[in-house]
Formats: sequence, C-alpha cells, structure tokens
Amino acid sequence: MQKITHLEGLRGLCCFIVVFDHCVTAFNSAFRHTNVSGIGGEIQRIIAWSPLNLIYSGIPSVYIFFILSGFVLSHKFNKQKDISILTSASIKRYPRLIIPIFFAMVILYLIYQVSNYTFDTSFQMTIKDVFMQSFVYVPFGGERLENGAMWTITYELFGSFLVFALLAIFGNFRYKYIVYLICFIFTLDTYYCIFIFGMTVNSLLHDNYSITFRKKSLSIILIISSLILISFPYPRTGTEIGGIYQYMMLFSDHNKTYQYLIKFGSMALFIGLFSLQKSISFFNKRPLQFMGKISFSVYILHVPFLIFFLNFKHVVPTTFISMIALSSMVYFMTIITAIYFEKFVDNGSVKYSNILAKKIA
Repeated sequence: MQKITHLEGLRGLCCFIVVFDHCVTAFNSAFRHTNVSGIGGEIQRIIAWSPLNLIYSGIPSVYIFFILSGFVLSHKFNKQKDISILTSASIKRYPRLIIPIFFAMVILYLIYQVSNYTFDTSFQMTIKDVFMQSFVYVPFGGERLENGAMWTITYELFGSFLVFALLAIFGNFRYKYIVYLICFIFTLDTYYCIFIFGMTVNSLLHDNYSITFRKKSLSIILIISSLILISFPYPRTGTEIGGIYQYMMLFSDHNKTYQYLIKFGSMALFIGLFSLQKSISFFNKRPLQFMGKISFSVYILHVPFLIFFLNFKHVVPTTFISMIALSSMVYFMTIITAIYFEKFVDNGSVKYSNILAKKIA
C-alpha cells in the first residue's frame, strides 16, 4: 500500500473551504443567492449552479473529514492487526481532541472580552462556560455551542469509537466486509456511515484489494461525476435549484436529496482521488501539506476570529470586496495563530495523550 501523505493535503484544502463557507455566511450571505438581477446575479447563478459553488460549500468537506477519520484511525490496526493498538487509540482519543478545544475556547472567551470592551458588544461567557463547553457540550452535545464549527467533534468522537469497536470485534473476522456493509446500511441516514466507509476502504487496501481504476479516463470521469454530486446546492433561503441540479432531485425533500448526493459523491470522490496519480501528487505539494498540518488548529480557531471581525461588518457596505477583505483578515489571524497553536498546543495534546495511553493501557 502506498504512503497516504496526500490525505493530509486533502484535509487541509477541505478545512480552508469550510472557513470560507463560514466567512461567506457571516460577511455576505447574499453572495449565494440565485434571485439577484444584473451581471452580478448572473455570475452568482453560474457559481451556484455549477461545481464552482464548492468554493463556499463546507458540508462536502465535512464529509471528507469523516471519511479521512475512518480511514486514518483504522490504518495502524489494519497494518499490524494488534488489538492493543485499538485500546491505546481509544484512551487517547478524548484528550487528543479536547485539550486543543479547551485552549481554543479560552481564546474565544478572550475575544469575547475584547469585543465587549472595544465594540460594546454583549457576549456572555463565563470561565465555567469555557470548561462546560470544552469538556461536556462540544464532545457530548446538550447545549448551544459558542463555537458553532465544533458540532463535528461529537461525530468525530463517537465515530472514532465506532471504528475502534468494529475493528476490535470484526477486524480479524473472515467475513468482516459483510458486517461492515450491514453496519453501513443501518447507519446510512447518519454521518457514521461515512466513518465506516473510510475504515472499510483502508481495510480493503491492506487486504490487497484494488479500489482504484487502471484507466486514467475512468478516474477522471469518476472525479468529475463526484464533483457534480457534491456540488448539489445546499437548501438555503434565496438559493434555488437550477442548471443540471434540477434533474437530480431524488426525493421531494430537498434536504434528504442533498444529504444522499453529498454522501455518495464524497465517497466517489475519495475513490477517484486515490485512482489518479496526478491528484495524489497535487495534494502532496508543500503548500497543501502545510495547510493539512495546521488544519485542525485552523478549524477550531477560525470562529473566534470570525466573530471578532464581524464587528467591522457594519462599518463597510456589504459587498463582494468587503467580504473578501474581511475573510482575508480572518484567514490571516487564524493561520498565524494556528501555526503556534499547532506547535505548542496541538502537538502537546498528542504527546500527553500518548503518555496517558502508555500508563493506562
């Protein structure tokens, strides 16, 4: 099996797309609208009704995150077939996720205080909230999240344990793929089927099954088709279905159609990217590897800076230029902070989690 460093680049690109999705929503949500007149409206419709809308569509990237988690978390076990690997991974998972989240929540708390003092906003968050959000609500749910992007962490945590459990019970079972398929079908209406898919792909690769296409043309067709599927417009106010997408309504329920198309499109894209050597080389490029390296830090840190720069939204007219300017500020502050956050906090959580696992396991 080839090295999987390119997945880091894929994760990085997906993370930065999610950030731009949130910036568009915060600074100029009308940029997605399809009922705008004039040349600007025509351009917006071209973007909205084509795969170009992926530049501001974060949900497909989240699906890719979940596939990557299932794939990467199962990699070491599938390679060595040692149950102790799963025990150690299970012990590490909670602190590995929560320690960086706690410090990101502290940063959000500080930004709230600065915003309240400087811009006379009325954000209400206590030290107790920092702890409750970090250690309870983010991983287990139950309350409104101050950092809305962290809704994925609950799925990351429970999806991880689902992967570990399936591998522990069936990882060495002769008919494990039948079990994986049954579990996939039973969880099809949830995000957890995506974790199972990623885990299954990794298992297939380690068992020397080919999941790629030998013909380059077939890989390209699969990638193009998957990009069309995952760019199906998200159900939003002001965004209508047009172009090729009006012929892709599988169900009368727009949201249900969206979820299924994005789900299967993301899986197809993952396979397609594995099949095309040029895509692997692309994601192995240094800028994308750097983006992947800081991606988790960027993901959990961008919302605090977005909230801070929202204070400037009412100072300037809501235009495409102002959206890009404010988004650039969010990216800049997030990336600079994420570089040091990744070095001192994220890496620290990995080291601490490893030490904890060695002591307990």
